Amino acid sequence: MRRSASAKLPAQAPLVPDRSGAPAKPRVCALRAEAPIIGNIVCDGPWEILCSIEGELRGTELTIAAGATVVGSVVARDVTVRGRVTGTIRAVNVKLRGAAAVDGEIFHQTLLVEEDASFDGRSRTLSDHPAMTQRHPGSG
Repeated sequence: MRRSASAKLPAQAPLVPDRSGAPAKPRVCALRAEAPIIGNIVCDGPWEILCSIEGELRGTELTIAAGATVVGSVVARDVTVRGRVTGTIRAVNVKLRGAAAVDGEIFHQTLLVEEDASFDGRSRTLSDHPAMTQRHPGSG
């Protein structure tokens, strides 16, 4: 059973007070689903994706968790991949961590690929393609 969705998730992540008395930091919100989500998802703040998505994932700080998959495109300011992405990633900062697997194109300003991560595709800087530097949710 597959679900189709086009969702806009809350603009503000809940705040968690810091024990040191420093200003509160946004808590990471998580997206989970038993069946793959098909459609476009827009979220703001730090989000951890723990499921399979077919479509476009757009946000500010996105983490594709180990075991999660995205088939389509990921657009954000910061993207950390620990799971699998097949398609295009457009972000200022991209990190492929652990056993991450990316098959496609990555448009970035900074790219970190850890030793155990795999990347099959093309890497290009955002400055090479000005049209790719789209506004991201929460960027002003």
